[in-house]
Amino acid sequence: MCSLKVLSVFSKSILSCETADDWNEPMAHYIVNVLLDHYTEVLQVPTSLVDQINSLLHEKTRPSQVVDA
Repeated sequence: MCSLKVLSVFSKSILSCETADDWNEPMAHYIVNVLLDHYTEVLQVPTSLVDQINSLLHEKTRPSQVVDA
């Protein structure tokens, strides 16, 4: 769990809202706390996307087969 000081310093930098009336400090602290506690899962590139990119790169870099006519 992040310290309250860290949450209060970075909450407004990480989250924003259209009007000051919409800002909910406890909710912002909660959301930032979850993001900081689980940042590796939140920011991880999906495995399926990595597999698709690797497959495309493999196809693009594979030497083309020349057929003798």
